[in-house]
Amino acid sequence: MSTATTNSIPDDLFKKAKTGKGRRVLAERASKLQENDKTVMLLRGPQAGQDVNALLKDLYDMLKPNAVNLRRNESVQPFEDPGTLEFLARKNDASLFIFGSKTKKRPFRLAVGRTFDHQLLDMEELHVSNYVPASQFKGAEAPRLGSKPLVIFQGDGFASVPDLQHARSLLLDVFRGSQAKAVALDGLDHVVVFTAVEDPEETGSHLICFIEAVVHSCV
Repeated sequence: MSTATTNSIPDDLFKKAKTGKGRRVLAERASKLQENDKTVMLLRGPQAGQDVNALLKDLYDMLKPNAVNLRRNESVQPFEDPGTLEFLARKNDASLFIFGSKTKKRPFRLAVGRTFDHQLLDMEELHVSNYVPASQFKGAEAPRLGSKPLVIFQGDGFASVPDLQHARSLLLDVFRGSQAKAVALDGLDHVVVFTAVEDPEETGSHLICFIEAVVHSCV
């Protein structure tokens, strides 16, 4: 989202809204000296199965309150026609998105991307394999609402391979959470780890392993 040099709200914004709620929405979306926390929009394709829904639920639990989970299946083709995606991003005032889908040709995929001024900016498609829902771990609890994760990127590829550098930038934008000048260690309750390793089956290609761990105590 763009950064402005003023915190005032132009009068013409209010002329476009006829209700108090509409004016509040426009005021919230107006440019500010310090922008609001970025909202991540989670949505799924028409063929999304139980595993896609479970992954999006786990991600939503990690990202809220800076996330909106669209439970309705959407006919979105982010790579072919981003128009519907951009419309939903504008409607939900979201600058980041995660789109889960599953088809015969492209099984269990996540499209992760950013928008600027609600126009598609960049995007990565990730193939998901060996995913284990949080519900299958005994005693696992969702992160506390609004808590910031410790995000770790392991592997030389994140510093030397252009595609992985871009993936790191994108993933960090998604998982960084609310803006904060300092973080209290006793408030840290989960760690997100991304590990880049070379794909043994394809020369020059890399795999990204994702793990979320719940931290019960940092003392």
